[in-house]
Amino acid sequence: MLETKTITKKNIRTLKKIMRGRFSVQNIFKENIPTKNFTYGWCYTDHKDGVAIRKNFRKEDYMLDEPYASKTKEILEKLGLPHPKNEEVFRGTHHDLLFLNSHGVVIRIGPTNIEELINPGIIQPLGWIDDKENNFSVAIYPGIEHVKYKSVFLGDEGKELQDMMRLGNNENVDMATHNVGIIRIEDDDGIEKEVKILLDPDNEFNGSTNRKFLSNLTSKLREEEKASRNRADALNTTISTIFNTASIMPLYRRAFQMHQPLRNKFWAAFKQDKEGGISVNEEKRNIFWNSCAEVTNKPKPVIMHSWSTYINENGIKVWRKEEIKIPNLSLYTSWTGKKKHRTSHKYPKLTTKRSKLPS
Repeated sequence: MLETKTITKKNIRTLKKIMRGRFSVQNIFKENIPTKNFTYGWCYTDHKDGVAIRKNFRKEDYMLDEPYASKTKEILEKLGLPHPKNEEVFRGTHHDLLFLNSHGVVIRIGPTNIEELINPGIIQPLGWIDDKENNFSVAIYPGIEHVKYKSVFLGDEGKELQDMMRLGNNENVDMATHNVGIIRIEDDDGIEKEVKILLDPDNEFNGSTNRKFLSNLTSKLREEEKASRNRADALNTTISTIFNTASIMPLYRRAFQMHQPLRNKFWAAFKQDKEGGISVNEEKRNIFWNSCAEVTNKPKPVIMHSWSTYINENGIKVWRKEEIKIPNLSLYTSWTGKKKHRTSHKYPKLTTKRSKLPS
């Protein structure tokens, strides 16, 4: 449902207040309860054991080697996260990973160029903090459904995902079924669809390689960041604009928007300036983490309002409000390997037969 409102001097102040975040989300979370204790887990679904760094891929230990270790600890503290025990750190190919069982997210620590990985076919972070001096990031990724662990390269069943990767000029190295999850959305007819998403993003394997395309994407992102002052909103508009030529974009846009309420809450709590300085609103940080905990393995409905502007035929700027219904905002801890954590989704219009899921 779309509503429009013409800007006047009387209402511009109110609209600016709304546009500080552009998104207002129906309040379904228990935001005033104490933050749930953080519990790190382990990934039992990867072909790697995660115990030791594979030296043929990297030599840096982001949890133990300086200058990374002290910076990582500092960023984790700003995020409100406890410092993990050594046995809770999963050593990935190019990153150290923390699997947060209590809040349904994965913390990826290492060199990550978010802009090269902007693609609706690739899982997008809820938020991230960059250490520009040492060229690495701590990024928070949502846990999604993951039902196929056998390592087989995608065939025809992954055509739509491969098309999205080609559109973004993203490398398709490591595009195997064990690295692909699903996000469930509704189409225009209210029918549930499974959207395949690459869930293990890595610049070395999946970064965009077309400099011209990447330049256009980056310019759009900078433009939107300047206009909205909200990275969640800027990321949404950039993806919707840059990839709008894809016929399957409506489904992928909805898949991206499924986690948008959580992104919006993250960027309400954390601000990072151009020099890399970070300011934290602790109350809003607690709201973000509580919101994640509330939907971990427990889908919840959310109504989100998106505001945008356009110039009408009379040359007047008009605000446009779009209501977006998210029937199943959820985070999954599929890395535990337990069937109940791969998907706990019990949606009445489910089109995928449960008998097809691995036992």
